[in-house]
Order: sequence, then C-alpha cells, then structure tokens
Amino acid sequence: MKTVAIFGSIDASRTYEPAIRNAGGKTESCESLGAALAKVGFGLAVFSLQPFSSSNLT
Repeated sequence: MKTVAIFGSIDASRTYEPAIRNAGGKTESCESLGAALAKVGFGLAVFSLQPFSSSNLT
C-alpha cells in the first residue's frame, strides 16, 4: 500500500499563502481527502506540532 504523508495544520488565526478559504470546513475536508485516498488504495499519515492540526479534530 502506498501512503501519503501530510505535514501541517489548519489554524484560522494564522496567515496562509494562498489563504485558506474555509477553515471552518476542515473536518469535512480532511474526511473527504482520507476517503478519496482510501478509495484508490492509499494510506494516509498526518503530522503536525500545532494544537490545531487535523490529527486533533473532534
């Protein structure tokens, strides 16, 4: 199985370039990405040192 690694975080208080257009939709976006990768046989590993990382979604 191939695995995609994602490093980073989504924090509405930070400035990103390009800008994040819908930080409130981070949970749905991460779920959609994970589902799409799984559908085509990829694993997913997500890493961040930030408290607002996608790995801390509830």
